Amino acid sequence: MVGGAVAFILFGSLSAIVVGICLWLGIIRILPVVKMAEKWLRIVFPDSFSEFEKNLRLSFPCKGASPIKKAIYLFHPHGLFSLSHFFHIGTKLTSWPMGSVRGTAVSWMRYLPFGAEFMDHLGFIPAEYPPMKRVLEGGESLSVTLGGIREILECTPGSLRLTLSRRQGVFRLALETGTALVPVLVYGETELYEPVRGPWIDSIQKALLPWGLCLPVPTLDSCKKWMGLFHRPLETPVRTVIGNRIEVTAYASPSVEQITTLRDRYFKELRELYANTRPPTYATELVIV
Repeated sequence: MVGGAVAFILFGSLSAIVVGICLWLGIIRILPVVKMAEKWLRIVFPDSFSEFEKNLRLSFPCKGASPIKKAIYLFHPHGLFSLSHFFHIGTKLTSWPMGSVRGTAVSWMRYLPFGAEFMDHLGFIPAEYPPMKRVLEGGESLSVTLGGIREILECTPGSLRLTLSRRQGVFRLALETGTALVPVLVYGETELYEPVRGPWIDSIQKALLPWGLCLPVPTLDSCKKWMGLFHRPLETPVRTVIGNRIEVTAYASPSVEQITTLRDRYFKELRELYANTRPPTYATELVIV
C-alpha cells in the first residue's frame, strides 16, 4: 500500500507538472471550448443572451468623440477590476466610438492559466514599454488604466483619488512617438465593486504592494447585483466620458522637463474634464496623488 501511495503521488505530481507546462506553452487551449459552450447556450437561451447584452450596453454608456486617429486613451479610475476598460476595449458590447484600440493589462496575467490565450483573443498586450511602443509605431491606438495596482485600494464611492503624480513612462512614450493623449473618466467604476476591508486583508495588501500585486476581493453584496443584468440594466449606469485630444509633438529623446510639462498639461485637462462632467453626488475636487 505504501508503494502504491508513493507511486500515486509521484504520478500525480508528474501529471500536474506536464499539464502546467502545456498550459504555459499554450498547447492546451480553452477558447474553442468556451466558444462551443457559448454557441450552444445562445441556441438554448437566446432571449437571455440578447437581454444580457442589451442591459450591459445600457449599463455602460459612453459619451464624447474625437477623430479616429492614433491616440493613447487613459482610463480613470482603475476601480477594483477595470470593467469599463475591459468592456469598451476588449468587447463590442458597448457604444465605444473610437474604433479599434489595443488594450493593455498587467504582464503577469499572461502567466495565469489560459491568460495569454484570452489576452491575445481580446487584443490586449502587456502594459510594458517595448510592446506598447511597437503598437503605436505600427499606427494603432492604445488604452491604459494609468492608476495601476495602487489605485485599486482607492475605491471610494463618490470621489476620484488617482495615483498618477509619479507616472512618467506613458508621457515619455507619447513624446517619443508623437501620439496624442486622451483622458477618459468613468463615473461609477469605483461603485461597481466594494472591496472587502479589515485589518487582516489590509495587512495582506501592504505586503503585496512592494511586489506590484494586490488582492482585489469584492464583497458578496457587490457581486449579487451582476446577476440582475440578465433581467435589467444596473440601477446606476457606469458612465464613461471621453475628453479632448491633447496633441503631442514628437521628440526622439524627450527631456525630464518635457515629460513633466506634458504631464502637467494632461493633469490640467483631466481636472477640467472632471469639473465639467462630474455627477452632483461626486466630490467637488479631483484628487491626484
